[in-house]
Amino acid sequence: PTTFDATSRRRLFGIYGQAVLGFKDQLYLTLNARNDWSSTLPIDNNHFFYPGANLSWVASRTFDLGNSPISYLKFRAGYGKTGFDAAPYQLYPVLVIGNVTLPFGSITFPFNGVSSFLIQNSIANAKLQPVFTKEAEAGVEIRFFHDRLGIDATVYDKRTDGQIFNVPIAPSTGYTSLVQNLGLVSNNGVEISFNAKPVESTNFHRDLTFNFSKHRNNVIKL
Repeated sequence: PTTFDATSRRRLFGIYGQAVLGFKDQLYLTLNARNDWSSTLPIDNNHFFYPGANLSWVASRTFDLGNSPISYLKFRAGYGKTGFDAAPYQLYPVLVIGNVTLPFGSITFPFNGVSSFLIQNSIANAKLQPVFTKEAEAGVEIRFFHDRLGIDATVYDKRTDGQIFNVPIAPSTGYTSLVQNLGLVSNNGVEISFNAKPVESTNFHRDLTFNFSKHRNNVIKL
C-alpha cells in the first residue's frame, strides 16, 4: 500500500484581558480584549486586535416590583469582535507531492524509491489579512408570578468580513486557484425561550419549555 506523511506547523500567540465591574448587584459591565500574533499571516502585519463588551441590568433590583406580577426583570446588550488567522502555507508557494497522469491511470510519488515534488497549483497571497466577525445583540429576561412563567428573548446581528477562499481561475494561467480575502456575510435573527411551571407542589412539579428561533444568512458582497 502507498503511504503518506504530512506535517503542518502553525504558531499562535495571544494576550487576553478581561475586567468585570458591578454596581449594587444590579448593573454589570464586562470588558474584554485580545491581541493575537500568527505565523500564518504576513510577518510585517501578523497581529490582530479584537475587543468586546457586555452590559446587563437587573431592573427588578432597581425598582420595587413587589406589587406587580413581575418577579424578575433583566436587560442585556453586547458587542464583540472576533479575529481569525489563515490556514498554514498560504502566503508563499510551497511544494506538493508530484503526480503524473498516464493513459492507463496516474502515478503518485514516491514511486520505486523516486521522489517528485511540484509547485502547488494555487497562487499564494503574501498580503493575506485576518478574518473579522463583528456581532451585536440585545436581550431581555422576564419572569412572572414567582418564577412560574418566564420569557428569554434575544436578537442579534453578525457580520463576517474578508473570508479566505481559494478562488477558481483559468487553468491557462498555469494554476487553478488564487488565495484571496473576499466576501461579506451577514447573519441575523431572533431566539425566544418560554418556560412555565403549571404544576408545582411538595411532591410533584411539571416544567414546560418552548424554544423558537429564526435565522437569516445573506451574502452581501462576494
